[in-house]
Amino acid sequence: MSITITQSHEGFLRYISVKVTAEGSKKIRHVESTYDGFRLGSDSVQPPASVFANTYRQQEGISPGRDRVVIVTAKHTDGSSDSGQLRWRD
Repeated sequence: MSITITQSHEGFLRYISVKVTAEGSKKIRHVESTYDGFRLGSDSVQPPASVFANTYRQQEGISPGRDRVVIVTAKHTDGSSDSGQLRWRD
C-alpha cells in the first residue's frame, strides 16, 4: 500500500491532500484521516477501490514552531489495514 500526504496553506486555510493506493488484489473500503488528533475525514469507499484521494480544508491560523501531524489509516476489504503519517513544524 502506498499512502501520500501533503499539506499547504493560504492565509488562514490549510489544505491537506491524501492519496491511498492499494497493492495487488487488495481493495480499500474505508479511510480515516486525523489532523493533530482531530478527525479530518471518515470516508467509506463504495464500491471498494484500488485508489482513494481527497483534499480536506481546515480553517486555522499558522502557529510558528508548533508541531503538526496527519495520520491516515486505510482499511481493506480483507480486514487488514495500513497507516501512514506526515509530521512537520509550522
